[in-house]
This record gives sequence, C-alpha cells and structure tokens, in this order.
Amino acid sequence: MYLKIWTSVEKSSSVTALDSSEAGAIHSRRAADRNAATAPQTWQSYDVVFRAARFDAAGGKVSPARVTVVWNGFVVHDDVAIDGPTGGGAEESALAGPIRLQDHGDPGANPRFRDIWLEPL
Repeated sequence: MYLKIWTSVEKSSSVTALDSSEAGAIHSRRAADRNAATAPQTWQSYDVVFRAARFDAAGGKVSPARVTVVWNGFVVHDDVAIDGPTGGGAEESALAGPIRLQDHGDPGANPRFRDIWLEPL
C-alpha cells in the first residue's frame, strides 16, 4: 500500500525473513520489527498511522513523515521517521495525495482488500 503516493508498506503474507522488501516493511527502508504474518490464504490486518512530512511556507521540509504500523495486533514500526520516498514512490510534497493499494500480479497470489478505513488525523 502506498501512503500519500511515496511511502510503501509491504503486505505479503509469505515472510520467511525480516527484510526491507518483505511483509510489514517500509519498502526499501526498514524491515518490520517482527514477523507477525498469519498463515498463507488468511486475512492479514494492518493498522497504519501515517503523518506526512511537514513543510514551511517556502516549501522547505521541516520534519520527515512518520509512520506506526500494527500488523495482526503487533506493533512492527513505532513512530518511525521516513526521510524521503520509498521504492516506486513519487517525490514528497506539501500537497495531499492518494492512498494506493497494489497488486504485483503474482499468479495465484492476488491480494484482496476489505474493511478499509481512512480517517484524517
């Protein structure tokens, strides 16, 4: 899932090792603190609190984006600073951006999404 286009949290359920490209990771930046995956073909739960980077009136960044991720009831990222876009993301900006859900097109492993809530902080 991409948050404000440029930050990706990986969502696979096939974790074999903690890595920055595996489930629960902040893509290409930081592995999850633990493997909280449930069995393959079962629902995974992610609660994500994301605060976009802050910019001053001149457009200069004054603080990085921050994210907390709770995966299947376990905190795997706790108020982690993210300084810049992750793999595949667009450049940071002060503008609001979308939430994107991604499917890598892996045959037989297509993700399904349900019960999605977005609440402004």
